[in-house]
Amino acid sequence: TYCLVDKSARRKMSFETAKCEIDKMMAVPKQFSKYIVSFIGGEPFLAFELIRQVVDYVKMYYSEKPVYFTIVTNGTLVNDEVKKWIVENKKILHITLSLDGMRETHNKNRCKTYDRIDIPFFASLPSPTVNMVISPNEVENTVGNIKFLESYGFYVKAYLEEGNRWTYQHIESLAKQLSSLIDYYLHRPNQKVSSLLRNSLFFLMSDNPPVGCGKHKYAYHISAEGLRYD
Repeated sequence: TYCLVDKSARRKMSFETAKCEIDKMMAVPKQFSKYIVSFIGGEPFLAFELIRQVVDYVKMYYSEKPVYFTIVTNGTLVNDEVKKWIVENKKILHITLSLDGMRETHNKNRCKTYDRIDIPFFASLPSPTVNMVISPNEVENTVGNIKFLESYGFYVKAYLEEGNRWTYQHIESLAKQLSSLIDYYLHRPNQKVSSLLRNSLFFLMSDNPPVGCGKHKYAYHISAEGLRYD
């Protein structure tokens, strides 16, 4: 319910468009130590056949280059066929699962999809990672949800829901959760710390919160129609 993606368009990229953009990416004169192709949506596995075609194409024609792939998924379409493909490509593929925590928390904003996700499968993958979004209506369960996800072995990348639903009361509750989370990690020095403690919190009090994804050098996005956005 908090996703910023326009769900009405239902656009899909063709393999020819994807192939063309991969060729352009590999043809740049600069040589990089790593090339990363990220499949994003909506839900990327709605276009599983396209993803499979792109990965096969890169493996066939650009095997000499260090190309890796990333996918952020809600997990609901990862059936046995997709699982088999993920395992077969796990050396070049990193999967991040979108999971907001325990069943009740996750189901509140994600259409009651918790029981459709094979959490142990995602936890069994190399460097298991979760994207967790903290919404105002579940902020008081933040630490409990992070502990729950970490109990599976996930590294938790935590994000605060953007928008205007945050109130001073919610922020006070968040402050208590952050204090408790710091104490939790201080007593577990070997535990990898959730990204929540590196987030910028100032925008919760801003009238003009930032919108959109992060920017990186040498990174760009391609729309379903093949338009490039630097």
